[in-house]
Amino acid sequence: MSHYQKPPELYEGLRLHQNENTGGCSPRVIEALARLRPDQIGFYPPYAAATEAVARYLDVPTERITLVNGLDEGIMAVAVAYLRAAIGGPQLEAIVPEPAFEIFRFDTAVAGGRLVQVMPHADFSFPLDEVLAAAVDARNYARARFSGFKVGAALETSAGDVVSGCNVENATYGLTMCAERVALYKALSEGRDAFTRIAVVADTEDPTPPCGSCRQLLWEYCGDIEVVLANLSEVKRRLPLSQLLPMPFDGRLLK
Repeated sequence: MSHYQKPPELYEGLRLHQNENTGGCSPRVIEALARLRPDQIGFYPPYAAATEAVARYLDVPTERITLVNGLDEGIMAVAVAYLRAAIGGPQLEAIVPEPAFEIFRFDTAVAGGRLVQVMPHADFSFPLDEVLAAAVDARNYARARFSGFKVGAALETSAGDVVSGCNVENATYGLTMCAERVALYKALSEGRDAFTRIAVVADTEDPTPPCGSCRQLLWEYCGDIEVVLANLSEVKRRLPLSQLLPMPFDGRLLK
């Protein structure tokens, strides 16, 4: 980790660093501030309601959301709370959409986390798909001590819920269970029976599609759902399951 160097205090032009803009507000910001009513100033939104709204938008459980005010202390608190891995556990990831203040990268290194930088779109619109593709929590729990090949999967239900899974290996190899089937079996055991898509994430440059067994099980219980293939930083490919299993054997052939 390189030593943090605070930038010079005085120089020409606009400065955007940390929480400072020494060049002043743009006219549009001033116009927006002038339109604020007194009851809109100096109040944070209700924390529970804001947390629920963000969780719905990102399609994650509310217990995985922590909202802070963006000050350096808040960013450090989040880094320490979420990135300090257990002894012997996997290195945890901080997903940072760029451009971002340097303190995010610095605090990630201090807390021992792994930085995952997500580059902006050409028009600087927020790269939501890329951020979600980089959220590979389930993969961190993979039991892959023999192959070292960790995979995470997330199966979306028609109700919008997401059920995750990771690969679980066994010394016999034949009893190893893929992440896709772990997610499917978990969803079925919870009474869920209608699905829209599955995302599969692995630390590979090329997309990692489901194996033949997973394709068969997914077809039988999910039908022709969308399959999203991603690595740790971006979505690599989207395609219907029927392209991966063009001539499936299913219950129709047993009638």
